[in-house]
Amino acid sequence: MAQKQNSLERRKCSPLGKRASSNLTADWIVGFTEGEGSFFIDAQKYNYKGVHHVNFHLGFSIAQKQRDILDKIQDYLGFGEVCKYGTQTGYQLRARGFQEAVKVQDFFLRNPLRSEQKRQAFSLWLKAFNLHHSRNHLNLQGIQELSKIRDQLHALSPRRKEFLNYAKITAFLKSGAPPKKQNWTKIEVELLKANFPQKSDKELASLVGHPLQSLISKRVRMGLTRMKKRKWTNEEFNYIKKMCHTMKDEEIAEAIHRTKCSVSWMRVQLGLKKDSAKNKKGRFEWSVKERKAT
Repeated sequence: MAQKQNSLERRKCSPLGKRASSNLTADWIVGFTEGEGSFFIDAQKYNYKGVHHVNFHLGFSIAQKQRDILDKIQDYLGFGEVCKYGTQTGYQLRARGFQEAVKVQDFFLRNPLRSEQKRQAFSLWLKAFNLHHSRNHLNLQGIQELSKIRDQLHALSPRRKEFLNYAKITAFLKSGAPPKKQNWTKIEVELLKANFPQKSDKELASLVGHPLQSLISKRVRMGLTRMKKRKWTNEEFNYIKKMCHTMKDEEIAEAIHRTKCSVSWMRVQLGLKKDSAKNKKGRFEWSVKERKAT
């Protein structure tokens, strides 16, 4: 807590919230990154009510033995946290999480890296960032794609030990119970609209990462049907109004060649609400009450 307060006090020394340094530039930080910097993706697996989940966190770090250098870099960048680097006698400036990943992306897009290996690492890291930003990492296909990018990124660093790779993540997710229904995102809805009706329901379900039945229910609620809608006629309206006193919805539907659900829905839309009551013989007698106009 005291370290964070000291960091905040240092940033208040400048009107921009940074402590300016005469010998500190963006190129200087790029050089430190090429020598001691690292782009990484953390993966954490957990079990909730029998369902297996994997969380990914984008990260960036610079390691140094002298803390004051990392403090200057932290103040210049305006993000990250300086902490002890494991059990070694050194420190690490680490930026972790999506909000700080946005700032890391902006800095290195404005100040490109020079070495081929670091450029390749940043390119893979940026690919994972875009996948995370589009929220495609929330479905199984996106998780598997992010796992592959993570393996490629960490393969560039021979010192990094990989305990949770693509194969282990896939096996872990498949070993748990199937995930519950996920909420639809705006991107998934737009993807459904753009590819309907050219693709089949199975192809659409694989594309948006939702179960088949969930996709069918969603597109029907959106009005995306694969058959032309049959318009209601005045004759059908009049028939419903006239016969709903003596006929049930199933009988009316059979007479006008409609489904029971569509007849019931249209009857309610016409303001005709049925109340059922049994008479002495045990049969239903239907009384019609017109809905008051609102």
